[in-house]
Amino acid sequence: MRVRKKIIISGIISCKSFISYVFSKAKKCKLSGWINAGNDSTSIEIEGDNASIFEFLSNIYDDPNRISRVANLDLADIPVINSENFYVIDEKTNHNPVESVPRDIATCDNCLDNLYDEHSEHYQYPFVACKECGPKYSTIYSLPYTRENSSIGEFKFCDKCTNSIDKGIFDVYFSNCSECGPKAWLIEKNKTYYKQECFNRSAKILENNKVLLFKSTNCFYLCANALSVKAIDKIRDIKNRKDKPLTVMVNNIEEAEKFTFISDTEKELLKSSEKPIVMLKIKDPNYLAHNVANNFNKIGVMLPSNPLQHLLFSSGRLKVLVMSSANKSGRAIEIDNNNAEETYKDIVDGILLHDLNICNGSDDSIVAILKDEKYFLRLARGYAPNYISLNSIQPYPAVLACGAYQNSTIAIATSDGKVHISPYTGDLNTANVFYLYKRNIILFCKLLNVTPEYAVCDMNPDYLSTRYVQNLRIPYFQVQHHYAHLLSCLADNKLPVHTPVIGVIFDGSGFGDDQTVWGGEFLVSRDLKYERVANIPVFKMIGIKDKEFQVHRLGYSLLHKSGIDPKHPVYKNLKISSEKEKMFSNLINTGVGSPLTSSAGKLFDAVASILGIIKYSSYDEYSVLYLESLANINNWDVYKLSRFNINKMNELIQFIVKDIENNIAIPDILAKFHNTLAKMIAFTCYDINFKTKISTVALSGSVWMNLLLLTRTIEELEKLNLNVLTHKNISTNDEGLSLGQAVYAAYKLSVQKDQTSNNICINSINS
Repeated sequence: MRVRKKIIISGIISCKSFISYVFSKAKKCKLSGWINAGNDSTSIEIEGDNASIFEFLSNIYDDPNRISRVANLDLADIPVINSENFYVIDEKTNHNPVESVPRDIATCDNCLDNLYDEHSEHYQYPFVACKECGPKYSTIYSLPYTRENSSIGEFKFCDKCTNSIDKGIFDVYFSNCSECGPKAWLIEKNKTYYKQECFNRSAKILENNKVLLFKSTNCFYLCANALSVKAIDKIRDIKNRKDKPLTVMVNNIEEAEKFTFISDTEKELLKSSEKPIVMLKIKDPNYLAHNVANNFNKIGVMLPSNPLQHLLFSSGRLKVLVMSSANKSGRAIEIDNNNAEETYKDIVDGILLHDLNICNGSDDSIVAILKDEKYFLRLARGYAPNYISLNSIQPYPAVLACGAYQNSTIAIATSDGKVHISPYTGDLNTANVFYLYKRNIILFCKLLNVTPEYAVCDMNPDYLSTRYVQNLRIPYFQVQHHYAHLLSCLADNKLPVHTPVIGVIFDGSGFGDDQTVWGGEFLVSRDLKYERVANIPVFKMIGIKDKEFQVHRLGYSLLHKSGIDPKHPVYKNLKISSEKEKMFSNLINTGVGSPLTSSAGKLFDAVASILGIIKYSSYDEYSVLYLESLANINNWDVYKLSRFNINKMNELIQFIVKDIENNIAIPDILAKFHNTLAKMIAFTCYDINFKTKISTVALSGSVWMNLLLLTRTIEELEKLNLNVLTHKNISTNDEGLSLGQAVYAAYKLSVQKDQTSNNICINSINS
């Protein structure tokens, strides 16, 4: 009869020696399970027949390794899981499934040495990894992270690997070898190439300025020579991505320094074990093809993070590649071989595949530097899954937080005071992404071994995340969009949600309490309640929702709101016909299909249109980031408003129009726009501080991805002796909403489960 035992051993234990001893005895007794040696005790799970387990325990307790002393051994029966192998979880920390959703870690130096060492068993093996590195989250089925619980377990050991394991070389356990491990191959013009030849041929495709579909360990990428205009245009056509800058991968820091400025902190991030995309300022705009950055002054750069990418570089002469996730606009990232081949076989020039299953795909993390610290623009591979610990909170039931609509994530608050946040999923605007979103919810419930008793979502009834929660047969909360942003910033700074704070929440849009489109909000929060005390003055969004990306509509509306005569020459910058202008005027006057907005993101859209820079916005943060890119950062001038307060927006627009009349250069106008807006924000907060005596200001929302506005605002706030909070461990955009939702619900439930308030509603499917 097969049984499984849980063993806790305490005593004086020399970890490495004791692990080796236990490992050898488990193998001798033909038992499966795992060992995890901590500082104070060692945990073991062991599975097999009763006689073999008795023999194993006798060896451990009666004849321990001579440099280990077993003081106590606790034994308990646990359910059989029919595991096949015995493995080591970790030598340093106690295993706790709630804390141990692993992240993908870039290939470590030791594994890289083996990759390029001709005498190594892992020479040119594209999947060399160890317990310190490799694709963990991408391959995991369930916790704890082991070979059996990940897709690497699908590959059985050859005799050579088995012999190495029997000798106690545990790292082999994670990566197999080139004979028995995963295989890579290239499909090119109906021919298939294997082993090193598949990388050599892939490099040739790129050197010939063609496009390669490349399967990494976290997702598929569209890959091309970053110097080829033609190849980049093809990637943009495939992805339907007209304006957004593309990410590049360089083979080393020295290559990146040829076309970007890199600080010491940025170098550390590029070389870190997470290997994120780092936003760098462009030094030589002519080094790469002009359509890579598309006139932005920054570009995302990353280094290879796994052996597949290292081998791609080392097999050819190219030193900088465009590496863009292979998802068409509005779709989830691609992780499946069959889907990828079927979708791209007639579009790209070659497909580099492998047979290691990507269980959980994730995009690349994006970080920038703010005050010499990393500042997240996207939380994904390397940094997520992540968790935030809640301080001074009573026990509460498990909570599922479903986030928003754009840049969606999910979060689960567990009873141990932690909120676990998923990697970035994307915008829930297609069935493809929504399927991935729902799959992530199931995955995290499984990994964390929880069944949520409560759910929480946004107040917007049109969000798919809201509808998803409303269809669950559990009670649920709804939290206002911008208040969730504020709470996420508090939690990210390890502050309780009842902390008195002024929140400046600037983003593209959110469903407001008055059912208008919010997005430029000044909120006062304390004692689990909030009040909207100021906002960017509302203006009309002309036309239906589908026209939001036609930013000239917003430009026309803001000029009209600011009292600029329709016959003024500035209207020519909008590039609209007289017929359209008449239609816009009628829509504004009647209000038909023209909802009100206080959105800071739409303010940037409108200003971009007024300046004649863009007529259409291809994605939500385009104007926010593009105007930052064009601004003269060496210009500190401000417009002389009658009073620096957010309600003086009409004056700001009037000054911008006057500068356009006087032919002031656009970079200088944008500098003054950023500087003045920062001053308006700061003095509005100062006025609120005077009335409320609250001196802490939290900045959250996607507009704060504009680092020029962010740094200038921080400086202005600090001049007024106000304490500033920005995000530390999660992104400032809507990725953070699930965290804010979860912490509110957790705190609310920990105080009184059935309480309702004006700011948060508990609804039940049965009520």
